Amino acid sequence: MDFRKRCALIMIGLSLSGGGLSSTTAFATTTAEVGTQNEINVKSLPIALLNKRVSMHMNRNAEKLIEAVRLLDESGAVITPEQKRAVLVHLVQKYDGAQVDYDIRDDSQDDPATRGHSFSEKWVNGGLNDFAGKKSALPELRSYYGKTAASSALIGAGGGATVGGLPGAIIGAIGGQVAYTRFNDAQNDMKRWIRKDSSKGGCRVTATDEFPIASLGSQKQAKIQKL
Repeated sequence: MDFRKRCALIMIGLSLSGGGLSSTTAFATTTAEVGTQNEINVKSLPIALLNKRVSMHMNRNAEKLIEAVRLLDESGAVITPEQKRAVLVHLVQKYDGAQVDYDIRDDSQDDPATRGHSFSEKWVNGGLNDFAGKKSALPELRSYYGKTAASSALIGAGGGATVGGLPGAIIGAIGGQVAYTRFNDAQNDMKRWIRKDSSKGGCRVTATDEFPIASLGSQKQAKIQKL
């Protein structure tokens, strides 16, 4: 079977019903909490957050992208890394605007003033953006990047779905060692945001680069300073 036919069959199998929704879709589609979520939501939770009490709110594009990456990894299709990369690039383009909001909770310090999204993650025009909109969430995002980097190096490109969440697509596309470098650089940038005593901050990771950003939807490198 030639590559075109093989990819066509893969994409038929991966495609879920309905078209992609825009990034303005309400993010209340799915809420998953560790210990109570159903099987599909367990598979959607990034491995970097498995030891946390966390709720996640996904839009439809995020649901479809995460499920598609999982099905690709579990399909057993015999394709080259280049062919797999082409499929993942197609999926990222198809489900652009995929967004997940994470709420990491600490019941011992459940102060209403600290509630709200810890950080958000979004695919924006071929790059994976993460942004913490409050000061208390900056260390959480730093930790998330560090654990994602470590799991990328250990699991490698073939385990994008094992790493889980929206990072699975980029890890599958660029490989574990390159992904390790990108996410480790992002962890270091988060440390710099924290040292600047900023009240918010984030990073953008692409196949070729990583840099700090000043808003979730940004594609422009930001100066790390107190925001």
